[in-house]
Amino acid sequence: IRMPRDGRPAGIGVRMALIEGKSVIVEVPPASDAQRRGVRVGDVLLEPARESGPLGSIATLRVKGCDGRTRVVRVRREA
Repeated sequence: IRMPRDGRPAGIGVRMALIEGKSVIVEVPPASDAQRRGVRVGDVLLEPARESGPLGSIATLRVKGCDGRTRVVRVRREA
């Protein structure tokens, strides 16, 4: 999710869609911190409210991969 840089909360730089009631990652920009940390298209964000926060801070996220495994990923919040 992209958020403005004017003091409002920033996201982790990915695009998500609500699919069957789940927040599914549908785009991970190249060279983003999310991509470097292993966030992939198709991952389900289990706690989407934790995604936004101050620009540059670290988000600790629980994601469920296409393989069904749940993992914790630490991603820097970007615009």
